[in-house]
Amino acid sequence: MKKLIIVLFLISLFSGNLFAYKYAFDSIPEPLKKNANAVIRTNEMVFRMYNQRRATIHYKYAVTVINENADYLRSFRIFYNSFRSVSAIKASIYDNNGKLIERIPSVNIMDSEAISGFFSDERVKKINFPVNKYPYTIEVEYQVSVNSFMNLPIWNFQTSSDIAVQRSGVQYIIPKDIKFRYKEFYLNNSVDSMSLDNSNVYTWVEHNIPAMKKWFFMPYSMTHRPRLLAGVDSFIFSGRPGTMESWNSLGQWFYELNEGLDVLPESEVASVIRMTQGVADDREKARILYNYMQSKTRYVSIQLGIGGFKPFPASYVSERGYGDCKALTNYMYSLLKVAGIKSYYTLVASGDNRDIVTSFVSDQFDHIILCVPVKKDTVWLECTNQTMPFNFLGSFTANRSVLLLTPEGGVLAKTPKIENNTVYTTASFDIKKYNESEGTVTQTNYGAFYDESLKYNNKSEDEIKRYLNMELPMGTFTVPSVTFTTSNIENPSSELKYALKVKGFAVPVKGRFYFYPCINKMDYLPKDSSALKIYETTTMVDSIVYHIPSGQDLDFLPEDINLEANSGSFFRTIRVGDDGTIVFIRRLTLRRGIYSGEDADELYDFVRVVARADHQKIIIRLHGA
Repeated sequence: MKKLIIVLFLISLFSGNLFAYKYAFDSIPEPLKKNANAVIRTNEMVFRMYNQRRATIHYKYAVTVINENADYLRSFRIFYNSFRSVSAIKASIYDNNGKLIERIPSVNIMDSEAISGFFSDERVKKINFPVNKYPYTIEVEYQVSVNSFMNLPIWNFQTSSDIAVQRSGVQYIIPKDIKFRYKEFYLNNSVDSMSLDNSNVYTWVEHNIPAMKKWFFMPYSMTHRPRLLAGVDSFIFSGRPGTMESWNSLGQWFYELNEGLDVLPESEVASVIRMTQGVADDREKARILYNYMQSKTRYVSIQLGIGGFKPFPASYVSERGYGDCKALTNYMYSLLKVAGIKSYYTLVASGDNRDIVTSFVSDQFDHIILCVPVKKDTVWLECTNQTMPFNFLGSFTANRSVLLLTPEGGVLAKTPKIENNTVYTTASFDIKKYNESEGTVTQTNYGAFYDESLKYNNKSEDEIKRYLNMELPMGTFTVPSVTFTTSNIENPSSELKYALKVKGFAVPVKGRFYFYPCINKMDYLPKDSSALKIYETTTMVDSIVYHIPSGQDLDFLPEDINLEANSGSFFRTIRVGDDGTIVFIRRLTLRRGIYSGEDADELYDFVRVVARADHQKIIIRLHGA
């Protein structure tokens, strides 16, 4: 009987009360509703490992959607491939009172290619829950069978800052003869472990994690979100054994997977020799070959069999002109090898402000770049973007730990930070009291701002206008024209230039009118107990000339500000020119760092001063008023 009770415990590990209306909105604790667009009622996973090749995973997930900002959760996706199969899918939707509205029939669960038109065996089960009156709850339960794996699934107890969590739990059932490793991050409850027959059972459960507001600064506590890494030392993936006893051994497995894939056709070998002939500097050779690689290739996702880890041969890319990050990086590696330049195929975790946990060995990577050591320097190459400047890594892969694959095994290294994160905005505006005020704005971007501006690259004028219509905090306005250009050299820059017509920019009031001279205003930052993290030092410089109609007198001009703080510096001056124009100059620097306690208080005070200054008006008086 005791064994039966334990088995039932495993099957419904984190289940709540099974009474009717278990997902009633009123049963959510009030603190979890604050700042939340949705509340996860339960999110659970049971991972049962049978051996190094086979495992099953049981998932159960229920989330209450509070408003339209979380309506994207109605679309639920379950991915699978030749190594993973999905079964026993159950999906339901509940109303505000937790009453069952509908069970989604299996015929309404779509099955399609995960990446349409590309080379992939990845497929996806799609559940599109019907639109309902807020708040409503969706529930999904399913099982995954795995026949080959390297990692155990990572578990994030909170997946987004705007989603609160009522209950989240994870359980790993591991054979006793297999060494299990784990690393906890910012958990309130540590592991609960027990033995069951021939397995060890490890369980974690967290409750009542609140949502947080998203501000200009990401709260530091969200970078400390509760999660769990788990793994085993030995694995067999697609018949190839390997170990995660060290970064060196994991890198060795990947290196051996790539061996023999760097052979280029003789015609291309001859082209490489011809292009680099007479060039003595390896850095310049690398630049020539990088530009060549970009000119003849394009990115295509390829996820076939072990191709999810193993690149296609360099000859394949040479002949067809396309490949994924693995294939294109291996191709660039092969070009450099012909030129006698050593480089390293490099594993990286991609995405803004992402990094791996170097104290826990596992495959935490999802992207490949190339490391090229040259004399007195190291060049880093992103090979999947045909417009990326030479030796420039954007926020996608900069400033994080990576794993270099060398003949001796894996070696940890660090990609460089993005430097010179500066944006210069220059503008000229004709202020009109009753009609539309008109102006031209030029924004020159460097570093992280350049990287961010690349969303405009290769976009039509209408597409860029749509971006600006969503982004500019200017009230009612139109953008008659816009251009975007890039300078794709080392330390690159971009320029966004647009014309602007703004209704109500100048507001008339009793013989006067006023306007806000700052067009890039800092928002007020509500004080919070959370620590804050600024990831990169950034500087924003504005220089704007305002042309005032004749027959006007200056009534109020804000005073100059020059503020220096640990968290940044702020300078603002407004001057009247000899020709009657008003010149507005502003420079704001925010310094990289973690701010808590008194440092956080100072940062809040600093931001408050900047926001107050940015919202100050210039007041103009009509003659005789």
